[in-house]
Amino acid sequence: MAELKLVVPPPGSASELDGSGVAESGSSDRAQFLAGQMTRDEFLDLQVERATKHLEGTMAESRLTTLREMLRLQLELDPVLAGLASRSMAVS
Repeated sequence: MAELKLVVPPPGSASELDGSGVAESGSSDRAQFLAGQMTRDEFLDLQVERATKHLEGTMAESRLTTLREMLRLQLELDPVLAGLASRSMAVS
């Protein structure tokens, strides 16, 4: 079984890739979260969506949905990942 690793970039870094491989900044999402325009759940859901976007069309939709659900659950339950997620949402 392959090991799945989640890398959380430092807050405000432009390290996410869109489907075309072009770097896109997550800082506007973070700013929306900090301004109260997005809930914590919405922010985390968006991060999972972006982290798996490159997999669209490479596997069955049901498998991709399951993978996204698993990643989202890990962000909630794994203490290390939950800590990283909290740091990514913290005010600098």
